[in-house]
Amino acid sequence: MTGSFLSRRTTLGLLGAASLVPLLPVPAAADTRRAGMAADGFEWEAFRTRLDAIQGVATAPPAAVVTKGFTQGALLGNGDLGVVVGDHAADAQSFRLARMEHMGRTWIDYANEIRDSVLTLAQLRISSPDPSPAPGSVYRVTQDIRTAEVRSVVQLGGQTVTLTSWLSETGNTLVTEASTPRGAADTTLTLDLTATDSAPGHGLSYPTTASVAAGGSVLCLTREGGGGTEDWRSTQAVAVRLLGGSFSAASAGAEAATGTFTLTAGSPVTIVTEVRGDARPGAGGPSAPTLAGQAAKAALALDGHRVGALRDAHRAWWRAYWLRSYVSLGGDAELERYYYGALYVLGSCVRAGKLSPGLWGPWVTSDTNSWGDMYFLNYNFEAPFYGAGSTNRPELLRAYSRTVLDELPFQRARTAALGYRGVCFSRTFMGRHTGRSAPPATPVAPQKNPDALVDQKSNGSFAVIPAIWRWEYYREVSYLREELYPALEELAAFWDDYMTWDASASRYVVEHSGSHEGWDDFNAGLDLGYIRTVYRTLIETSRVLGVDRAVRAHRQHVLDTVSDLPTGTYAGTSVYTLAETIDPAHSAFVVGDQPINLEGVVHPAENIQRGAADADVLRAQDTLRLMNSWGHSTNGYAKTFVMAARTGWNGTDLLAKFGIQTAKRWRASNLTYEQSGGGIETVANIEMVNSMLLGGESETLSFFPGWPAERDASFTRLRTKGGHVVSGSLTDGRVGAITLVAGAAGPLRLASPWPGAAPEVRMTGAHGKPGPARKVTLVADGTYTFTAATGQTYVITRAGGPAAGGTLAGTMSRATPGDVDLTAGGGIDWVHWGRTAVGDTDRKATASPSIGALATLGLATPARLGDSKVTYTWSDGAQAAAVTATGTAVYVRGVRNGFRFTVPAVRSVRRLRIHLGAWSAEGELTATLSDGSAPVWRGTFDAAAGSAYGTAELRFAAASADATLTVTYQVRTSHSAAGDGNATLHAATLEG
Repeated sequence: MTGSFLSRRTTLGLLGAASLVPLLPVPAAADTRRAGMAADGFEWEAFRTRLDAIQGVATAPPAAVVTKGFTQGALLGNGDLGVVVGDHAADAQSFRLARMEHMGRTWIDYANEIRDSVLTLAQLRISSPDPSPAPGSVYRVTQDIRTAEVRSVVQLGGQTVTLTSWLSETGNTLVTEASTPRGAADTTLTLDLTATDSAPGHGLSYPTTASVAAGGSVLCLTREGGGGTEDWRSTQAVAVRLLGGSFSAASAGAEAATGTFTLTAGSPVTIVTEVRGDARPGAGGPSAPTLAGQAAKAALALDGHRVGALRDAHRAWWRAYWLRSYVSLGGDAELERYYYGALYVLGSCVRAGKLSPGLWGPWVTSDTNSWGDMYFLNYNFEAPFYGAGSTNRPELLRAYSRTVLDELPFQRARTAALGYRGVCFSRTFMGRHTGRSAPPATPVAPQKNPDALVDQKSNGSFAVIPAIWRWEYYREVSYLREELYPALEELAAFWDDYMTWDASASRYVVEHSGSHEGWDDFNAGLDLGYIRTVYRTLIETSRVLGVDRAVRAHRQHVLDTVSDLPTGTYAGTSVYTLAETIDPAHSAFVVGDQPINLEGVVHPAENIQRGAADADVLRAQDTLRLMNSWGHSTNGYAKTFVMAARTGWNGTDLLAKFGIQTAKRWRASNLTYEQSGGGIETVANIEMVNSMLLGGESETLSFFPGWPAERDASFTRLRTKGGHVVSGSLTDGRVGAITLVAGAAGPLRLASPWPGAAPEVRMTGAHGKPGPARKVTLVADGTYTFTAATGQTYVITRAGGPAAGGTLAGTMSRATPGDVDLTAGGGIDWVHWGRTAVGDTDRKATASPSIGALATLGLATPARLGDSKVTYTWSDGAQAAAVTATGTAVYVRGVRNGFRFTVPAVRSVRRLRIHLGAWSAEGELTATLSDGSAPVWRGTFDAAAGSAYGTAELRFAAASADATLTVTYQVRTSHSAAGDGNATLHAATLEG
């Protein structure tokens, strides 16, 4: 395997030096076009306003800045150095520094033993020796994701001080500008440069030395990592100096350096912090004093001009990063905060040529952090990269694949020593082997030792999946030939050696491999799913490369005869289970657990998803429904929602569920979601959103395949497998023009987003003007193909122009107490909900009911209302023939929760009346025609306090046959202090 971005160096020590490891460049105009990006300044000016509205904000010191897990502090990062901004006190500010390469040994509480870990590096604290009488009155820390800056407003010495901080993209330079308002008094500030305890017990030692250099103008600190596996040695140095000011006093103790200076109103002082380090296996690196000298020299070389140039480059990098792709999500501010906050985390902690982030990214704030900030291959390491392909940011997957593929030779040596061919990965590893030469070949031991391999044999095949996506999304043939394909061969070689042929059933089986950690299962779904992914990809890519024709038949035989994905029955319904035969101490289907049983099925294995056989997709959806894992707070958040999107789950319900769950554990201070089982992997739901906006399953492009038609949305330059870069919009239920830059030549298959209408495809010519229409061929119901040329831009529109001819109008009115005769108003159909139980539906006695079943949206369990002041009567019911004045209904509590149902829409006008209500809430009702022939109708109903009743009346007609009208009613705002305002549905009538 060749081609490492780190050039197979045996040291990682100078990863921060731009001269040794080039960062992803800011695209020039030509590169921009090739990447499907825009260099249009007008586009940036329009988009930046959206980013400016999305900021992390803390108005009091966050409770968990220093933590063993994922910090609540504001985040800065350049893919190498991580900085957490936050302090326990309101009258100070701290900057905690860490690097993924700074590894050593630490005490791990849960294991009650010493293990390897990423360690903290240093802390820079800004305070004042003078009292601050009311620090809470001004405290505000803002994480600005557009500029990747953190602005801290704190009271220091009685004066309001603003600190604006950012990290350079070329080298590890932290810049903080300190200023006070004009007219403020001079303020004395103190800088303390320290590290955590150098002797934390358990026989551990992290040698730390502080000093003052350059005649008292530079504060220095060095810290060593204290050894580790393979005698890993890391030494890091930090140097701090001032620009626009000077220390009036500077001193150093054994492990702390301190400087004092005066901040004058109108005269900002810039605090520059330089980090230099060396990390390698064994001795031979520069000494701590040498590194301190290098850091001090770098700090002294900076002046205002150079800092300005660094800032320009920093902002240009982030502008290019943001413009690679972006989305607009129909005014859903919470969803956009999640989406762009997650992208900010990725941009801050992942860069090509750098060490990939562990559980907490580079934001380690405790030497005894949980699980050592390691790479966990049974999901945590892969999950942050779930959306890396579709977001059109190749550097993310390049960084990931480098880490995994550089580790592979070392895992292969371990596998051979245990008696197996190929490679089987352990559950965890750290980034020590990134950029290093492969070890000498290890002969396969004659005696197999399966117990020593690992409990989950699927780890390596799981780990390679994002590396496969790098090929599928970006089509780098040299990468496929030289790196990915050989890695897949190694994984297949292991499975060929490990699987057992069951002659009685003519199938391959996998024994003694766990679905969960520590389990001993037979035919675990993880194994069977990832085996399929590995062998399928090997067959496909061998054809691309024109190699291994002789072994394709064997690989196809494995694919055809490996055991079926495990299934079972729960509550009378067919579901996917964890394994065919589970470890006796456990259950194969666990309600409320994280959906591990679907990782090898739906995602990330991508064996069953939209476009697969209907029965398989339904089984996957039923599995999700019955497991009810939406609120699983350990590992479920990064899995469940992406899986649901990939199965085609109803978009309105999925977004409601996601919004409700996200709000429960949202951290406004740094725009992240917190879960107890890990850290940065919670960014994975970028892929949920992207999968709803743009699909590429079964080699068919689909546009807004899972997005609710009643919600406007757009996406710009998302990427699909095959390398196609696509932009599109959905407005008032109608899909507009789609722009596509083809990533490969040949037939391109797409599903028409206009029901009942064919797409028209035109290639753009000079100045972006559409050329003549391309030939489009119908290949299946609603699916078409046309022949594309690599790099060419196509505009796809609805043949015959936008859909029109439908009607959809409505009114919302309040209702007074009284009785409603459903028989009189329901000439075609009527329904009433909740007469004797929450699940009851009474409807008109008719051979062809028109009003569909009521579905719940969100996470709330519906409840029954029994004291409505508006009552309902009927005399032609199917369940109960005649009922007089029932005051019953159903309701759900909480924002985003609600209901959905559908009715057929024909070409003649029909009238649908929906009898509804609310309690201390505002409800929103939407109605959408499936053929897009009329704009979406929206209405709101508000009950400011207590109960209120209303009627929505819709008049609608479709422009095409077989259309439907979808109605949703959800809690938009809760006026209740407890957040339990509710939306109520009573009945509906339909007449011509």
